Amino acid sequence: MAAVVFALSVACSKSSPAGHDTPQVTCQKANDIQRKATAAESAIASGSAGAKNAIDELGGAVLGARRAAESGTPPAIDLAVVANDVDRLGVDFNDKNPAVSTDVNTLKDSLIKLGMDCSNILTG
Repeated sequence: MAAVVFALSVACSKSSPAGHDTPQVTCQKANDIQRKATAAESAIASGSAGAKNAIDELGGAVLGARRAAESGTPPAIDLAVVANDVDRLGVDFNDKNPAVSTDVNTLKDSLIKLGMDCSNILTG
């Protein structure tokens, strides 16, 4: 996941007229989500006792960003997919399901898509 780099050279701190975050702000939050996803992946891979907490923190960040995102924008759509991936990962991790490694890979793919969309928005 660390290979995905979000270009955050363009920053916009204004909210959209509907009170939701602009796509630029959502993409700034996506950068934090990427860091939390990398931490969760590392914790899972190492068998760390903090893996569940890392997954929970990731889920909280995704949920917050998703709720604040301007509906219908590419980052909002991507975050909905990421949220589903994180939820599935959390359930499988708690159930000690062997699908966790597949869940991590699926999450990586979703984060790559989010990163590409954010790159287009922030550098566009």
